[in-house]
Amino acid sequence: MLLLERVASSERNGELQIFATDIDRHSLEIARVATYPEAIASSLAPERLTRFFTKSDHSYRVKKELREAVVFAPQNLITDAPFSRLDLIICRNLLIYLEPELQHKVIALFHFALNHNGYLFLGKSETVGQQLSLFEPLSKKWRIYRRSGPVRPVPADVPLIPEVLPGERPGGPRPHKPRPDDHGEVIRALLLARYAPAAVLVNRDCQTLYFHGQTDDYLVHPAGEPTDDLLAMAREGLRLKLRAALHRAMQEEQPAVVVTQVKRGGASLPVQVTVTPVEDQRQGVGLWLETFSALPAAEAEPAPRAIEESAAVGHLEEELASVKKELESVVADLESS
Repeated sequence: MLLLERVASSERNGELQIFATDIDRHSLEIARVATYPEAIASSLAPERLTRFFTKSDHSYRVKKELREAVVFAPQNLITDAPFSRLDLIICRNLLIYLEPELQHKVIALFHFALNHNGYLFLGKSETVGQQLSLFEPLSKKWRIYRRSGPVRPVPADVPLIPEVLPGERPGGPRPHKPRPDDHGEVIRALLLARYAPAAVLVNRDCQTLYFHGQTDDYLVHPAGEPTDDLLAMAREGLRLKLRAALHRAMQEEQPAVVVTQVKRGGASLPVQVTVTPVEDQRQGVGLWLETFSALPAAEAEPAPRAIEESAAVGHLEEELASVKKELESVVADLESS
């Protein structure tokens, strides 16, 4: 609510998107309901209550403006892929439950996830420790820090703690870690982080399992309920070609390559998408790796027939969007009733 009020009072019209993550899926389900008891009226200003909540019988429900600004998603901070390009991270009273070595790694992960001059807000009993080269303290009392230092690649040891594989004991032998003089491992990690294309790993149901690199040029989390559906995340212009490539790769068990135009920021960006079958040796199931490679504009000029097909597809998508809006309106009326 404070952030929405701040955006509204500023001269800049920025889009606010908050990712609310937790390891406990049950807690996330409660949060998604967005319903609060009548008692909140005693702790909220009347104008804030009117703007952000709708009164029902014995409760208050969050309005659409506030609800759509928040995406709830399950995330294990030490085993899942990190977010990136964030302006603010609020992580309070979590680090106190981690060992010092793991705290050190999590702080480095926060540094990677934040934009330049982004902010980190910790709990009252938490600090960034000795990593003052990564964060500048703005308020020691309230544990507010600002990101400093150069841009860093994603840490090579993500996940921070490997998941225990079936049949392994937690106390069993750990995976090999590079020795200080293992320069080959260091070089491979740096090259992978800097030059490998953006990629995402999915299962047969097109559920995303892992992201690598700057995938936000091609994928975006839609507003509303969080989803792990790859096709739902695909940017405009990419979804149909990506669906076709996935279908062909799954049917033929061979790599499939397509070239298309992805719309982003009012511009169309040419991109090559490669779908490659991958076998998961641990689970004995098939997975598929989608890699996205930007192309020079000249390599992706569509033929006249492709332009006609694109226009027809665009018309159908517009009609589908119109029907979706009408359906949302009907659902809203039913909920009000």
